[in-house]
Amino acid sequence: MQPMDEGHFIAAAAATSTMTVRFIPQVASQFAAFGLARRSGFAADAPGLALLIMPADKERGRRGWHVRLLARGPSSNVVTISDSSLNVPVVTYGRLMKSVWLRLRSNGSLLQAAFSIDGSSWFQAGEAPSIESDRIGFVAASGIPEVSTAVRFEVVDDDRGQGEPSVSTS
Repeated sequence: MQPMDEGHFIAAAAATSTMTVRFIPQVASQFAAFGLARRSGFAADAPGLALLIMPADKERGRRGWHVRLLARGPSSNVVTISDSSLNVPVVTYGRLMKSVWLRLRSNGSLLQAAFSIDGSSWFQAGEAPSIESDRIGFVAASGIPEVSTAVRFEVVDDDRGQGEPSVSTS
């Protein structure tokens, strides 16, 4: 998430307030950032909250991969709420080798974010106030504006109590 996004946001049905997905490795770009987001709209600078898997720094994932919870406010400033590193066996030699599960959930006036490396034990990534008129969905960016990449997710569950087939974004 940047002040202005260069990736894609694919929204779920408007009534969806909770989504759990599994990232299916691997990703072609070591610059990529991808995950779940709740956004107030589809504009590139829309306020929102994003739970992203992304490189630790700009060194193509060589320093590892992290799960970050980021928030962008109405003034387009981006704030990191939490930053957790992904380690072996999820990351090996700088590559994402195992699945990572991500969850965004509305709980009253709060959005709660969590991640898992096995699909059953969850780590709380943080929470933030809900955004008016927001939509939940997938977000992905290659990290290089003129280059696309493919990212694969499986929807494990949503607040309608049903998973959906795999979704690919590029």
